[in-house]
Amino acid sequence: MMTIQIGPTTPCPHCGALFSWADEDKHKLHGRTGKPRCLRKRPDRTQHGLLVARACRWLSRQRRCKVVFAEPTIAATHSVDAIGWHGTGGAGAGSDVVECKVSLSDLRRERHKGHRRTERSLGNQRWFLVYEEIAERAAEIVDTDFPGWGLLVHRGRSLLVAIVSRYRELPPDAASDERYLLMMACRRHELGVPWDASTRRFEPLGKRQLAQLTTSDEDKVAGTMLDVLDASGSIFG
Repeated sequence: MMTIQIGPTTPCPHCGALFSWADEDKHKLHGRTGKPRCLRKRPDRTQHGLLVARACRWLSRQRRCKVVFAEPTIAATHSVDAIGWHGTGGAGAGSDVVECKVSLSDLRRERHKGHRRTERSLGNQRWFLVYEEIAERAAEIVDTDFPGWGLLVHRGRSLLVAIVSRYRELPPDAASDERYLLMMACRRHELGVPWDASTRRFEPLGKRQLAQLTTSDEDKVAGTMLDVLDASGSIFG
């Protein structure tokens, strides 16, 4: 069984979490299955949340995205785990989407989602992010079932690029959805909805704010977006 040297706070080589000597057993390899206990016992929601946070950090730092959102929802179609935009409109500018998968079955289910088979799949470059323990099999699935997608692997406290995503031009429907997502973000800013830069999310809307948001017309939202982006991009973190 693997032994981890314990200090006041030690980063787990499997999940990246800091822990003390009292939690040592939670981060050892399981004797029968050989899998890290921290990944085996942690609820899926916690595993997924960690990957989403790492994906947002990777988009911001490695991909140099100026605008990054965690788990935004496109009304009536679908949501993504993380999306970011980089560049200023020239060569190399575009959007990156990261979908976080905590298991192989979760990854396989992705191919059955309706928007994956239509023109509404967001992102000029699209990536899956998985834990290191399933990376080898995940790479086979991505190669076979998701041509053009990239694969990121969570190892310790780092993300490694296992498969490079191919750049693609956005289909018209996907480009429209991305514009709508940015417009709604700027509308929330205009309504004074607090933005949490650490989680890359807006706080939930109140009833009055929701009514104002849903009754606004597209021209007003588009004008708001241009005004906000001209003034400052810092509202996005």
